[in-house]
Amino acid sequence: MEENILVCAANYQNAEKLINKGVQLAKALGGACFVLTVDHISEENEYEKSREIAMIKMLAKECQVPFLFEPSNGRKVCDIIAAAVEKNNIQHVILGQPVQSRWDMLVKGSLVNDLFSRLENVDLTIVEVNPWNIPGESDYEKGTLAYIVKQDGKYTLSLEKPLSYELEGIFFQSTKTDFQTGLFKSKYNNEAFLLKVIDGEVKWPYKQEIS
Repeated sequence: MEENILVCAANYQNAEKLINKGVQLAKALGGACFVLTVDHISEENEYEKSREIAMIKMLAKECQVPFLFEPSNGRKVCDIIAAAVEKNNIQHVILGQPVQSRWDMLVKGSLVNDLFSRLENVDLTIVEVNPWNIPGESDYEKGTLAYIVKQDGKYTLSLEKPLSYELEGIFFQSTKTDFQTGLFKSKYNNEAFLLKVIDGEVKWPYKQEIS
């Protein structure tokens, strides 16, 4: 019997691990895998959260699985997950969660317990993630205007506006290196996306050309 998988990804540092697990399980069960991210954007965290959501979306695209984006709008996370389960005929949910102390569970509650009580006939897999994998300070500097240029069959990044270029967007320099490495955010066919940049060279998630 085919079983569909829903991966709940809250932050990009754990998302790749969870998505890969979901894809493997979906293949084994002959079903489809979906990635769900809940929007908690506020004025205070709009920049960081919107970038994080775009990164999770990029990971889902690399794995060729549908990305589901749901605004919270004051709803509980367990209610949003339950709605996605029903809408997409999900039989298995994968969730990453750090170990909680008894005090944390009393004060903050437990999403896992809420889901166990809310979901019926749905398997729930909890993947333990370390609290220090949850991002605190940003791994990237504030974005700056940049351009993608095609040279000798390769796409490279330019921080100065060239005479001709393929794409215009925002480059986020990694804080972990002095090399021109980070993320490039742009739009193509009215769809926002992220590209990895390593030492000035743009890395496409799969072979494609800009037309």
